Amino acid sequence: MKTKRVIIIGAGLSGLYSAYLLKRQGIEATILESRGRVGGRILTAKTEERGEKEYYDLGPSWFWPGMNRRVESLVKTFGLNVFAQQEEGNYLMEDTKTSPPRVIPGIYVNSPSSYRVEGGMNSLVNAVYKELKEEQIVLNTQVTRITKHDGGYTVHAETDGESTVYEGDYVISAIPLRLLVNQVGFSPELPESLLKVMLNTPTWMAAHAKFVAVYDRPFWRDEGHSGTASSRVGPLVEIHDASINSQSGAGALFGFIGYNAQTRKTAGREKLKELAIEQLSHIFGEKASKPIRVELVDWSQEEYTATVDDQVQTMHGSYGLPSEPVEQLAAQGLYFAGTEAAKGYGGYIEGAWRLQKSLYLS
Repeated sequence: MKTKRVIIIGAGLSGLYSAYLLKRQGIEATILESRGRVGGRILTAKTEERGEKEYYDLGPSWFWPGMNRRVESLVKTFGLNVFAQQEEGNYLMEDTKTSPPRVIPGIYVNSPSSYRVEGGMNSLVNAVYKELKEEQIVLNTQVTRITKHDGGYTVHAETDGESTVYEGDYVISAIPLRLLVNQVGFSPELPESLLKVMLNTPTWMAAHAKFVAVYDRPFWRDEGHSGTASSRVGPLVEIHDASINSQSGAGALFGFIGYNAQTRKTAGREKLKELAIEQLSHIFGEKASKPIRVELVDWSQEEYTATVDDQVQTMHGSYGLPSEPVEQLAAQGLYFAGTEAAKGYGGYIEGAWRLQKSLYLS
């Protein structure tokens, strides 16, 4: 019996999970990843510099049990610990830079409550990654062309500046749809109706930048604040407690930067950090002016995440691919995974687990 050869593009959560599902069928896929790491948009900064493991999500942070049942199930499967997002305490609203923030007593509570994974969302990535063989994943390899022929597919890539070629019976694309269209050529071309949808599908998180400030302890809780705040002036427009799940551990605040991608690029990373710390000091007091560590990731500047079209800030996009061309391509051995391709929970981690078509390869 001929061994099935499967090539997966992208070692984010979708790509790794696709390989995990295939492994359960006895199929060992090869994953080609442009970055020098796995995880894609799931990125967790970790440190033990204070003698304690600390982690801060610079990509997605939350999932919702009861709603995100696939994530919930996999968290249990891999034995990961979770905890509820800290929301107890006052909600703060910054209306201007010249007046103190308004204090809104303890009314900000998500329903249902959002949860975080102990060790950061990267714990999910690592749990799946550990189920695979290290040699299955080829890092620093950017796919440039996919050619269909009678024997299957030829995938052309660049690895550290050198051209490489992979042969497969099936190909699974697990990268953002716009990125796929912009960086990978197809022969024959993808259906026009499918290309149009792909180009019009915003890449989840690609327009956003996330800032994290780490402190010795979550001092805002002593003052009855939840760590949750909103601002009408910025640069941070939405702020939350990002502390690790420990009563004695460090404290952290994270926020989304409201300036658009071009403004952020013009201002520069150091200026954005400076402005964000000034703002946290205005909202939470003098103690917020002296973080022991800061982190900033602007996903719009990540070449393996965002395209030029993703520089424009949008609301939560419309996700999912049209069934007819997707099913036709699947019959030819080409599949699409990833949160942008998901019709259910697109733009969430839950969507990253959902494939457009069953990965049972006949």
